[in-house]
Amino acid sequence: MRHRETLDSHACPDPFPRGRRVYEDATSALFEVDGKAHTLYCQNLCLLSKLFLDQKTIYYDIGGFLFYVLLSKQPATAVGSFSSPADATEYTFVGYFSKEKSSVERNNLACILVLPPFRGQSYGQLLIELSYELTKMEGTIGGPEQPLSSQGFHSYRSYWRRAIVQALLGVLPQAEKYLRHSCGRKQHSSEDVVEQRVFSLSRLAQLTGIRIEDVLFTLEDLGLLGNWHGKHM
Repeated sequence: MRHRETLDSHACPDPFPRGRRVYEDATSALFEVDGKAHTLYCQNLCLLSKLFLDQKTIYYDIGGFLFYVLLSKQPATAVGSFSSPADATEYTFVGYFSKEKSSVERNNLACILVLPPFRGQSYGQLLIELSYELTKMEGTIGGPEQPLSSQGFHSYRSYWRRAIVQALLGVLPQAEKYLRHSCGRKQHSSEDVVEQRVFSLSRLAQLTGIRIEDVLFTLEDLGLLGNWHGKHM
């Protein structure tokens, strides 16, 4: 834009970032934005993703979706950053993922986007991991909307392998106690993962939030399943 007046005419008067903060660490933060409450903002996110995702189709009727916007914390002098009036922290938009508020197929992610300048910095893996953390907080299991693109498949395959191996090795020894405390659901009432080394598919799904079919695929992909009389072991 050549003139300051043109830039100002495109400035959004509403506060940034939008929505409710659901996650924050030393370098990034995640905000939950309701597509029904912030329709234009979420439509713009969808239109932005259409520039990079060929399969993106929904961008108008987004009232039934929640959008989780990932922002990185930048130094005060960073170009393109936005200041939050609440805590004087400056953020830069990195990407987002969306999910249906109520999914019959238990999809915990409908669309995911990381802007090109931030790719290769593990932001995609962070978004995927956060989508499953939200699923576990709800006391359910889920997975991405199908079909996955080639790039999406490789990203999810990498996450599934890491999450399931961590669970099998007991790197998440307090996960079940945490889930029982957080949601109080009966499906998290099994004994401590450190003391129990016999895993069923359903238990791995509950511990990781990953759908049983994706758990089964990952175990086969890792070569951790054998067959006995035609049955998986």
